[in-house]
Amino acid sequence: MRFLVLLLTYILQRKFNLTISRQHDIWVSRYLNFFEKQMPVVRQNSSLYLAIGIVLPALALSILLFIVDDVLFGVFTLFIHFVMLFLCLGCGFLKGAFDAYLQCWLEGRYEAALETLVAADIHIHDAEGLSQAEIHHAVCSAFLYQTFQRYFMVIFWFMVAGPVGALVARLAHISAVVPSVYRPQRVSFLSHLLEWIPARLLSLTFAISARFSGSLKAGLSRLADPYADALDVLEVNAEAALGSEKYSYNPPSPSQTQKTYSQSNTLGAGEYADLSKPPGANKNAVQLMGMRTLLNRSLVIWFAALALIALIEWLL
Repeated sequence: MRFLVLLLTYILQRKFNLTISRQHDIWVSRYLNFFEKQMPVVRQNSSLYLAIGIVLPALALSILLFIVDDVLFGVFTLFIHFVMLFLCLGCGFLKGAFDAYLQCWLEGRYEAALETLVAADIHIHDAEGLSQAEIHHAVCSAFLYQTFQRYFMVIFWFMVAGPVGALVARLAHISAVVPSVYRPQRVSFLSHLLEWIPARLLSLTFAISARFSGSLKAGLSRLADPYADALDVLEVNAEAALGSEKYSYNPPSPSQTQKTYSQSNTLGAGEYADLSKPPGANKNAVQLMGMRTLLNRSLVIWFAALALIALIEWLL
C-alpha cells in the first residue's frame, strides 16, 4: 500500500505543482520557535530538545494512526498517509525557481538569477565575495541537496517507517537547518544520522545511471567514509557520474528557441552548441541541466526498484 500511496502522491504533487510542503515547514518552524522561547531548559539539552521537537509529534502521529486503524476499513489510515506524505514530500516551487535561474543565467543577468532562488528558500552566503563560477557551484550543490532532502530522503523513510518516518525525517532536517540562537548544536546530529543511508543509496544510484565501475571507483572513498556528510557524498558521486557520460539538453531561452548542449569529462566541463551567449553561462547551465537529468534518472530507478519490491511482497 505504501508504494501506491507514494506513487499517487508524487504524481499529483508534480502534476499540480503543489507547495503544501512549504506550509508544513512554516508550521514546524513556528512550533520549534515556540517551545525554544517558552522552555529555556531545552536550550542546553539536545536530548530534551529532540524529545519535544521531534519525538513528541512522531508519537502523536503514531497514536492517531493506532486509533483510526481499521476505522471504515482503513480509509482514515490511508487518508493520513496521503496527507502526511503531501506535507513532507517534494517542493513544487523548486522546479520553477531553477528554470527562472537558468534563464537569467543564460542571459547574463547574474544578480537577477540569484534573486530567483529566494522563491526556493535558497540563499548563497557571501555571494558578493564569490566569483560567478563559485556562485554557480553553490547553486548546483543547493539544488542537489534540496532535491535529496525533499524527495529521496522522504521516500526512503516513508517506505521504511510509513508517515511517521517521513515526518521524523522532515522535522529533523528543519530543526537542523533553520537558524536559531536557542538550539543546541548537537540537534543536527539526528538529521545527519537519518541522511546517512539514503545519501549512499542515492550515490549508488548515480553510478547505476552512468557507467557503474568508473563512477563507483571515483566516489568509493566517500561512500566508505562513515563520517562524510550527505552533501559531500552526493557531490563527489554526482561529479563522477556526470563525468563518465555525455548528456544532451534543450535549456529554455528568452525566445523559446531550442538550443542543444552536451556535457563531457567532468561536472564543470562541457561543450556547447550555442555561441550567441557568454561561454561561461552556457557551460554552467550544462552543469545544472546535467544534475537535473541525473536526479530524474535516479528517481525513476528508485520507483522501479520500489515497484519490484512491492510486487515481490504481494506475490509472497
